[in-house]
Amino acid sequence: MTEVAVERGESMRESLDRTRSGATQLAIITFWLALATAAAELVIVGVRKGVFREVLRISRQIVWLAPIGELMLLLPTALLLWLLGRIRPRLATLRTILLVLGFQALISVFLFTGFLHDFAILPLAAGCAWQLARAAGGSPDRFLRLARRTTPVFAILFIALAGVVNLKIALDERRAVSALPEAPAGAPNVLLIIWDTVRAASLSLFGHDRPTSPNLEALAARGVSFDRAIATAPWTLPSHASMLTGAYPHRTSVTWTRPLDDALPTLPEVLARRGYLTGAFAANVLYVQWENGLDRGFSHFEDYRVTPGQALMSTGLGRRLITGRFGWETGLAVRLIDYRQFVGRKLGAQVNADFLEWRDGAGDRPWFALLNYFDAHLPYVPPEPFAGRFGVPRPETNLIDRIRREYERAGFWDMPPEELAAEVAAYEESIAYMDAQLGALLDSLAARGDLDNTLIIVTSDHGEEFGEHGDFEHGTNLYMEQLHVPLVLYMPGKVPANARVDEPVSIAAIPATVMSLIGERADTTFPTVSLTEVWSGEEPAPALAELIPGLKPSERMHALVVDELHYIRNPDGREELYDWRADPAGKTDLAAVPGFAARRASLSALLDDALECRGFDCVRLTRGAWQ
Repeated sequence: MTEVAVERGESMRESLDRTRSGATQLAIITFWLALATAAAELVIVGVRKGVFREVLRISRQIVWLAPIGELMLLLPTALLLWLLGRIRPRLATLRTILLVLGFQALISVFLFTGFLHDFAILPLAAGCAWQLARAAGGSPDRFLRLARRTTPVFAILFIALAGVVNLKIALDERRAVSALPEAPAGAPNVLLIIWDTVRAASLSLFGHDRPTSPNLEALAARGVSFDRAIATAPWTLPSHASMLTGAYPHRTSVTWTRPLDDALPTLPEVLARRGYLTGAFAANVLYVQWENGLDRGFSHFEDYRVTPGQALMSTGLGRRLITGRFGWETGLAVRLIDYRQFVGRKLGAQVNADFLEWRDGAGDRPWFALLNYFDAHLPYVPPEPFAGRFGVPRPETNLIDRIRREYERAGFWDMPPEELAAEVAAYEESIAYMDAQLGALLDSLAARGDLDNTLIIVTSDHGEEFGEHGDFEHGTNLYMEQLHVPLVLYMPGKVPANARVDEPVSIAAIPATVMSLIGERADTTFPTVSLTEVWSGEEPAPALAELIPGLKPSERMHALVVDELHYIRNPDGREELYDWRADPAGKTDLAAVPGFAARRASLSALLDDALECRGFDCVRLTRGAWQ
């Protein structure tokens, strides 16, 4: 290095020491960069949401979580630079600090754009950081004055934004509650409990040999159980949309990337117009969150928690370190700390506590509450004392072994039978935990005197597959592992006790059923048949299920369940037909069997009618055509 360069580096280092101390100035630079980075990320969020209407899976509290997250990311790097500067003073120059911290901050900003490739982000961030360091290094005193003066401005801006967001949430809820009309005298409460990702085949209520659902069984003994309830889709968002609108997925706006729009009325909207207080408490913040339109009609809606993990998820770099490239939480940070949960995940006990706190403030108004539990969703981490309850220990491996095995296999789920058995056991232990939370919740409601005047519905949005038809998890096909879900209703004096219905029904019937049971029998808001008619002996409507990944009809898969027959039409037009009663595992395809040709053709025509139909109860009116 030339003497001029050394002298220049020394002058920059000394410029950091002229005001108070190098450590103080390093802290100022770090805070300034964190706040400036968060401000840039919020501008990007505003553009992506305001202009492109993207669902980003972000908390409404991002306006103040983002700067905290950036500080969490930049402070360790700043501390490392300070330590290196103590050892090698020449490393404490302003140029070096801005080059390193600026590179990290700019990576975070560019990652939030959502369209830049990683190979473009790194050189782009490096080039911009170099220019920042070069410009600041030329006038270090001016830059430090700028940082000192603008840091408080940024801080005040973020505090003001946080106040505005939280004030708006509070005022919106207050306005919604104050606008409620007087409720009908004696109107019952309504509690819709959704066990996310719970298949009927894993419940002891339906004969499974593991005691996974004793509390649900006890509730079913006091109410009615629909033993062949069918989800409208094999994944969360469209199924929840159906349970709130009574519409099948093809009638809603929902796809993998599109939220529920406001074209159809929702159950909480309708109940609010009848004077009900409405609240939702969601643990699945992947899809049951404010951006996806499922908050419509709820005066109170709780999704994301405020946690350090959520602060990191509010930044571009933090999100990438947690989720990895493909959006699931398999990133480097998760691997390094061997974290086996979703960041910010709510356990069932937390959902109960949040709901009960809200319910205790409801006063004398009738209320409608949706509780979404997420404990049975991958990665199946049952809390103590449920972990290991079913005697199949999960293999303990270190980080290197797990990564090696993932890359050596054809896919993550290509695992030996003993490992798969351990995954199934952990999944069912998670269900047992949720069932225990159901029991605790019912006890709490009984202690408050609510059970005698509350309609309780327990169901699931979809099931889970463990290779029975070649797939794993859910959202991939329309076989029964992903469609057959529990459905139990309880309401003293309105719902028959210890009744079981063996006919196939759809969870899309939930809104119409609620309206019927609260005394709105003539209500025609929801285009499905109330389940009250089914347990009274009426013929149920066909149960339609759909997998709609995008807007192209050629991508869509449909299924229809009528009596004992389960009909599937694949995206390529290939048809499948199964006798669900004789072949519950769905192993024998009857589509090509001559004796079933006429029934297959009738079901195909019935499916066409259902997909084209737009009127009230039109699916049921065409049902007899297939016989």
